Amino acid sequence: KKQWAWHYLKNRAVRILPVYFVMCLLGLYVLPYFSESSMKDVAEATPWHFFLFLQNYNIADLATYNMAVTWSLAVEVHFYIVAALLVHVLSARHLLLAFASTIVVLPFFKYAALYYMGMFAALYHSSHFAMDDFFWGGLLAIWVRRQDINMHLFQKVTAVGATIALPLAFLLTIIFNPVMFIPRDEPLFI
Repeated sequence: KKQWAWHYLKNRAVRILPVYFVMCLLGLYVLPYFSESSMKDVAEATPWHFFLFLQNYNIADLATYNMAVTWSLAVEVHFYIVAALLVHVLSARHLLLAFASTIVVLPFFKYAALYYMGMFAALYHSSHFAMDDFFWGGLLAIWVRRQDINMHLFQKVTAVGATIALPLAFLLTIIFNPVMFIPRDEPLFI
């Protein structure tokens, strides 16, 4: 299990980092000299955000910059690190409990952050608000990797679950979408 966590991180790093760092060097140090001066200012002020995968927490300053789209990769890298650390530290039972409790509790924090604090941009771009979404995949991975799983039963449960859960999730999203709580005279994106 401990070897798996580090192998997992190493595979992700080898696959992502070389191309990403070349893109960062080009996007931060080469392309700004062929563009507007405001892009040069952003590149000079915040390059460390990109190299440390923290650009998703500085998205308001980067919204007009060509590298702003990398916020989603930062969220993904944060998940890779958190997942590997949890797998390394927790037993399978505690890992299951951590994933399930995050999935249950975090939506309430999301709702509070949006409804009471109006933090739509933070809700959308922040890694800590996305962990429940990633942990659904973690729960599925734990279930699929079990040795005693019956694949025929898994396929049936998945088909029935998708038939019921997807329309229900769509309906609940329409009914309880936190964006609907934002007054219409305010901008949707902060």
